[in-house]
This record gives sequence, C-alpha cells and structure tokens, in this order.
Amino acid sequence: MHTNNWTHSFRANKMTMTERVQLKSLTFVQSIKTLFFITGIISSVYVLLNISNAKFDNYNYDFSSLLACGKNEHSVFLLMAVPSKAGNFRERMAIRNSWGSVVKQDTSIRLFFFVGKEADQKINDTLTMEKETYMDIVELDIRETYKNLVKKITALLQWVTVHCTNTKYILKVDDDVFLNFNLLINYLRNSKPVNSIIGCKLRNAPVVRDKLSKYYISKEEYNPDIFPDYVGGPAYVISGDILGKLYLATNNVSSIFLEDVYINGMCREYINALAVGHPSFSCVTRIKEPCGGYFRNLITGHPYSAGEIERMWMQLNDNITCISSKSYR
Repeated sequence: MHTNNWTHSFRANKMTMTERVQLKSLTFVQSIKTLFFITGIISSVYVLLNISNAKFDNYNYDFSSLLACGKNEHSVFLLMAVPSKAGNFRERMAIRNSWGSVVKQDTSIRLFFFVGKEADQKINDTLTMEKETYMDIVELDIRETYKNLVKKITALLQWVTVHCTNTKYILKVDDDVFLNFNLLINYLRNSKPVNSIIGCKLRNAPVVRDKLSKYYISKEEYNPDIFPDYVGGPAYVISGDILGKLYLATNNVSSIFLEDVYINGMCREYINALAVGHPSFSCVTRIKEPCGGYFRNLITGHPYSAGEIERMWMQLNDNITCISSKSYR
C-alpha cells in the first residue's frame, strides 16, 4: 500500500513537471507574441509621429474627405485609387459602370478618382457637377502634365495616408485599365501579401540618356545607368502596412518624373519593401481585338477605351466566349 501511494505520488509529480514545462513553453511563446505585438505598435507609432512631423505639400484637396473611408477605417479592405484627367468624364463613368461598380455591393471596397487642374472653365464646371453627383472625386491643385504625374501620385499617397490610414490594400490603377476585380480580390484575401508592392515587375531597366526621348533623365537627376527593380505604373497594389513609410520616403528620396520608377522602385527600395511580380498583371500592350473572356486568368490589361472596358466587363461576367484569336499590338 505504501509503495502504491509512493508510485501514485511520483506519477502526480511527474505530470506536474510536464505541465510546468508546457506552461513555461507557452509563456515563452506568449512572450514572443507580446514582443512582436509591442514592436508592431512602436513601429506604427514611429511612422505616425514621423508623418505628423513630415513636410506635407499643400495640394489643396477639394473633397469632403473627413469620412472618406467611413467611421470604421478598419473595415476598408481595398481602396481603388484612380488618377484621371479632369476632362476624362467618359472614362470615369465607364469604370463606375464596370469594375468600379463592385463598391455598391461591398462596403469594404472604396473607389476614388484623383484629378488635377485644367484651364478650361467648361471642364471645371462639368467636373463640379460630377463631384456633387458621385462624391468619389478628389481634386488636386496640380496642373495636368506628364511630368507632374509623380506629384499627382505623391499627393494621392498623402491623401490616403491621412484619410484612410488603416486600409488593408491600395490599388493604384489608371483610368484606361481593364480590371478583373474578382481575381484580384481572391488573390489578396488568399495570399495576404505584406511589405510589398505587387504588379508587373521590371528588372534591370536602363536609364534613357537620349535627350530626344520623352523619358530622358540626366546624370544629375539620376546617376546610375540602371533603375532598381520596380513595378509598372498602369496598375499596382500597395500593402497598407507600408503606406505611411512609402509616403515618408518621398520626403527623403530625390524625385524623378517617372512615377513608377520613383515610387515603386526608388522609394520602395528606400523602405526595404518588396517588389512582387504577379503574372496576372499584364506587362504587354493591349489585346488587338479585346474581349472580356480573355481576362478570366488576367487581373489587368491596358490601354482600353471607355466603351471597350464596359463591354469587356459584361463579357467577362456573362461568361461570353471570345471568338477572335488572342493577339497583341
């Protein structure tokens, strides 16, 4: 009987020792998780403090932006930010009628157009009516020129950083791009990319030194002869965790007028974020005879007219078979 009691006591103590080891292991794991959580908070606070001290250019936003992303910013999964010329009324309407229409069914998706200034008063008057009707336009005090595009995208980043801080992902997409929204959203929700800019990745692109080219950049503007890896400009996704840091980088990295090289290459590299190439973000020119069915396995393609985008959206969603052969210009 005495032996049995001793054996029972030994087993009880043995179980207790095992439980203690498990408890210590659990405590260690919890400590690590807590450390990462605190580190994340410190990193976020650091970014916010730097944003509060950063030099914000005065772009004079014309938009009721206080509740741009709703009262609960955490509910915004994807913000689609579309740079658009003030006079591109038809292009914006085509987007609202096609892939942009998803915002009507999903409150976690937002769509905003970012337009610059035009000298034509008729355009400005029509734009005013459009803003009041759709409430999805942010007007920037920036002249619409090719070399001002980098300023426009920087202003876009600034606006989203201030007004939609906790957005999970930001899609910058031009107004002549066709988008397979469902394919994109499924990729983001399944893969959950972080610390990344995702799209058509370009590597070892040479700097153009020909003074007759519209892409000419002098040695004084940018000394290396090869650009860093970057993601092409027509459409790309920025993970929300780097949004503030990416905007802050524009305060520290000398600008060049090539928007995609500057933002997705130089500033991205400065903050040690990843340039992620995704094969469904088209790197080639448009399909010669466009049909929505071709985009069942593609996320983006460009350039397309407003009418083509509307038609292709209908074809894609109605599962219409494309008759003509797929070819490129």
